[in-house]
Amino acid sequence: MALYSQLNEQDIQTILQSYSVGNLQRWRLLHGGAENTNHLIETNKGTFILTLCERKSIKETQALAHLLEHFDNHQFSTSKIFKNRKGQLQSSFQNKPVLLKSFLPGKVLLTPPRKVIHQIGAQLGQLHQVPVPAYLPKQFSYGQQTFTSLYASDTNHPFPLWLRKKRALIVQKSASNLTKVLIHGDVFTSNVIVAPDGKPTVMDFEEACHYYRVFDLGMAIVGLCSSEGKVDLDKMNALIKGYETVNPLLPKEKQQLPLFIIYAATATAFWRFRQFNLLVPNEERKEDYKEMQTIADSIKLETSDWWPTKSIYESN
Repeated sequence: MALYSQLNEQDIQTILQSYSVGNLQRWRLLHGGAENTNHLIETNKGTFILTLCERKSIKETQALAHLLEHFDNHQFSTSKIFKNRKGQLQSSFQNKPVLLKSFLPGKVLLTPPRKVIHQIGAQLGQLHQVPVPAYLPKQFSYGQQTFTSLYASDTNHPFPLWLRKKRALIVQKSASNLTKVLIHGDVFTSNVIVAPDGKPTVMDFEEACHYYRVFDLGMAIVGLCSSEGKVDLDKMNALIKGYETVNPLLPKEKQQLPLFIIYAATATAFWRFRQFNLLVPNEERKEDYKEMQTIADSIKLETSDWWPTKSIYESN
């Protein structure tokens, strides 16, 4: 993570004066994330996460804050947001929006086991039952409609041509009238905290929007059930079965799932290529997109070779 705002103890004290969360005892920078600067804050009243939104506008940050409150009001378990002394969901520091959230104890599992993935599937099923607030975006922030921005970015690089072909496939093969819900959009292992008792919690709803639920499942399969450019079909099965314990899929959504795994992998490849080759060039990460390319290319819609005999159509 690039550290955008370098806070010292006095800065932290100044920000906390706006909240009724006790006296500062300890704090430290948390690494990870490309959009925010996060600090772990310990006071005599508890442990919190202090987030400075480096790239989000005030309006975008307000939407995220209201979404976290919306989740709390609908008994969906994730990070809890705290209001300041004025009753506002966000504050500001150095002209940047500030959020104060609950700390979720636990750790990130880079290779979560099947049992945990099954539980995450169930949590996604619960998420997709939460009413969709009107202020959520109606498109995914790096969905197929944004791919065209790269078509002429670098005519000497093969990625834009690959992206054009994948977008044509997605647009051509996508069914109409698929169910749209409140989606997370970025369920990778880095956005799931597993508590000491083994219970996972999905967090970081930066990409939340009103979009296809099968896209959210496709992204979760890419983010949780893949390794070295391959989808682990056993873990994928666990995710879908966990999901359907609370929120059954429609037959046409099951049929479209392979396409939406391709879509999710392609969208992630697009984001990584644009981020690390164009927006914030990073020599060490400039080829990160290739892992997602490999996943997208490994799924063949024209044959049954990829789709396993033991699939989501079977019960445990």
